[in-house]
Amino acid sequence: MPIGAVACLFGLPVSTLHYWERREVLRPAARVAGRRYYGPDELYRISLIMAWQDTGLMSSTRSP
Repeated sequence: MPIGAVACLFGLPVSTLHYWERREVLRPAARVAGRRYYGPDELYRISLIMAWQDTGLMSSTRSP
C-alpha cells in the first residue's frame, strides 16, 4: 500500500510514518518509482506500535 493510503487507514499523518522510520521504530518501506510502499509486515508493525502507545507500553513516538 502506498504511504498515503496507510496513513489514512490508521488515521495518522504521513509525517508520523516518516518520523517512525527516522527513529527506526518502523523499518523503511519498499520504494517503487521513488514512492514508499508498505506490505503486510509493516502494517502489522504499525498496529503494534499504536497498541503499545495506547496501553502505555511505549511512549508516544508520533512526530511533534
